[in-house]
Amino acid sequence: MSHDVHFLERLARVAEGQVQLALSLYRDPALLKEVLSSASLPESSERVAISMADPVEGPFIVVTREGKFVTCLGAGMRTHDLPVVTRAKLDAVASRLEVLRERIDLARQVTENGQEPEMLPVWRKVVWESEAISREDVAMLAVWLPVMRPMLYDFMVRMSRPNRAVREKFAREKGDLDQRRKLMVDFARVIFAHAPIISLLLSDPAELSRLFVEGEEYLPTAVRFLIAEGTIDLLLRTRVATANGVARGGKPYVSILKHAPPVKVVTEFYLMAIGLAHEKLRAEIAKSLADDAALEALGTEEMHQRMLKYAQDSVWSSFAKGAPEFAAPYGSADKLPEHLALALLLNTGALTTDEDIEEALYPMLPMAVKLPPEDLFLPQELLEAHGKPDEESLCHFAERHVEALHVRRKREPVVTQAKPGRNEPCPCGSGKKYKKCCGRGDE
Repeated sequence: MSHDVHFLERLARVAEGQVQLALSLYRDPALLKEVLSSASLPESSERVAISMADPVEGPFIVVTREGKFVTCLGAGMRTHDLPVVTRAKLDAVASRLEVLRERIDLARQVTENGQEPEMLPVWRKVVWESEAISREDVAMLAVWLPVMRPMLYDFMVRMSRPNRAVREKFAREKGDLDQRRKLMVDFARVIFAHAPIISLLLSDPAELSRLFVEGEEYLPTAVRFLIAEGTIDLLLRTRVATANGVARGGKPYVSILKHAPPVKVVTEFYLMAIGLAHEKLRAEIAKSLADDAALEALGTEEMHQRMLKYAQDSVWSSFAKGAPEFAAPYGSADKLPEHLALALLLNTGALTTDEDIEEALYPMLPMAVKLPPEDLFLPQELLEAHGKPDEESLCHFAERHVEALHVRRKREPVVTQAKPGRNEPCPCGSGKKYKKCCGRGDE
């Protein structure tokens, strides 16, 4: 009797609802392959049990490490010494694969029949209308990331210096009102563009390093530059999106953060993000934290559910009032999906400082690090229902941002950085040597 026949006969051991889950996995070899590759099985294990409910009581699907279905174990049947993939792990992998499939399908749709690549309107939106970036826009950026990665990094580098100049100028003087208004609107739009760009660029360290002639040698400089931009930006969404990108990048960023930290509290925030996303790195990361138990506490399912409830309760009232036609299908705060609750919370334009990290940002990490970047943004229809900020709102946002930065700068100690060598990477993040960039003209 073949393994497959034996497996299908043993489906009678599990409840009807779980039969459908077992069959869906049976019919999806790509999903099973992804589940097994992410499970990090011991070399001695030839089989693995995949839990369909409780990780101890089951029921379980038993498969070989090559992906052949062996049998089903009903609830209460023992797995003995088989390694177990939990239902939570199965759901997380399925969610990631679904996102990937959506992106592949999206890429196929926009390239067939000679259709003009839709990355161009999205790129124009990033540059000129970033306050209205939607979930669909970020998903499209993710689809075209292999093509657009150099453009996105170049945008970050080119905008960092002008933005610093604007911050300095308007923190000190009022200037011409019309000119001030234009600059502040442009400044606000660059700030709104940071979140999707930084998250996507940081999500793949290997591809990020390929942007530079020096390759992996320049990666720490590029990563520190992107994290610094995401940290200087006080927009709540940008900081959460930066944490999302750092978490997705994973292990290569641990040593970069530990050896060249921006600010201790900020470093710990991003290390916590990596630890929550990568269970195998938690022990190493916990040693670098002031409170080594905080990471474990934040990573529990109980804390996850508590923070989800906080997000749901925080946004429900304004959501139900501002977009009743979208809120009606959910009926109550506790029915609001996790990704939508977090996107609504991040869509407020709220600012945060380093002092707020533990209170305002830590609670979002358990949700934010497990979602794809596009889930930090509202769907297009809902964004249109809310209405995008007008120029007056953008100016007000920029004013608050500059003032908050000015206040923070007064509190921070002055740190003198050593001047880089002429042949060392320029700290501005351009990817060029110092002598050919900011050090041009230095003797």
